Amino acid sequence: MAIASARPTVSPAARILVKEVNWLGDLVMSLPALWAVRQTFPQAHLGVLVREELASFFSLLPWVDCVLSYRLRSRSRWLGSRWELVRNIQAGTWDVAVLFPRSFESALWMYLAKVPVRIGVIADARRWLLTHPIRVDMKHPGRHQSLGWLELVQKALGCGPPSESIPVVVPRTALPDNVAKEFPAGHPFLVFAPGAAYGPAKQWPVESWRRLARSVVSRGLRCVFVGTASERDLCDAIAQDLGRSAHVVAGATTLPELAQLLVHSRGYVGNDSGATHLAGLLGVPTVALFGSTNPVRTAPLGHRCQVLYDPPDCSPCLARTCRFGDNHCLRRISPEQVLEALAKLGSL
Repeated sequence: MAIASARPTVSPAARILVKEVNWLGDLVMSLPALWAVRQTFPQAHLGVLVREELASFFSLLPWVDCVLSYRLRSRSRWLGSRWELVRNIQAGTWDVAVLFPRSFESALWMYLAKVPVRIGVIADARRWLLTHPIRVDMKHPGRHQSLGWLELVQKALGCGPPSESIPVVVPRTALPDNVAKEFPAGHPFLVFAPGAAYGPAKQWPVESWRRLARSVVSRGLRCVFVGTASERDLCDAIAQDLGRSAHVVAGATTLPELAQLLVHSRGYVGNDSGATHLAGLLGVPTVALFGSTNPVRTAPLGHRCQVLYDPPDCSPCLARTCRFGDNHCLRRISPEQVLEALAKLGSL
């Protein structure tokens, strides 16, 4: 199959489908590139293809015209769920597909759906599936991950850097019901996200979280613990001695509700995780705790973010579990340092 070498000709009113990445943190870091596509093609019909569990996030982005969600099945429905997805893509009669993931499978879907223009980085032996394969070093250790996606859309579509901040619309009318019923109206609180979907190597120690939470409560603030359902036990273990000064909603909020909770808070503390990137995007005072990962690559975007990182020689290892068994890189960050960062951000 012939591969085009020149930049594609894209109509101002084209139907452009962007295959989004698969994790909340990565998705947030890809938004500057998605917003650059929107600004370059303001009359286009801009859609995103995204995993079902992330689809509700796009209710916060009114400039995205269409959200096509999917859930891939395993075992008996492995093939059927993928053919259903291909048919759904094909039914959208998209003119252009832009692939943010580097996976072979995402390119195969667009190829089988016969999208005329298929753009993505050269990776995973998929070059022949793309009409416009683009060479981008997505793993460059010295630059932020968001810049790789921006380079992709610049080279392929002529998009410049976004000329203004990314519009995000979060209702500020009230707290989510499951928090409002626990907290008196107007009582200040901080949001804590002690988990990390990638693995325990990213997690600050439980005892450090407990010390931080006790200090926050002693200052007259309350604590809301967020995360996935699988992180609820972790949150409960940290909050167990705080009584009514703490509330655990891990696994009990949608992404829009999490955003609503964040914008009502005085500030946020979390590991290198999706919730941390969301807090940074929303302009919430954010303290991000880094250890096994490199903040040069994946620090949260936003002007009110404070990154704490005190790397030993083994960091960044990018491992899911610490090979030494003690998360030494994160133990080097003290609760007192976090409190100082929160104070500098005006959260205390």
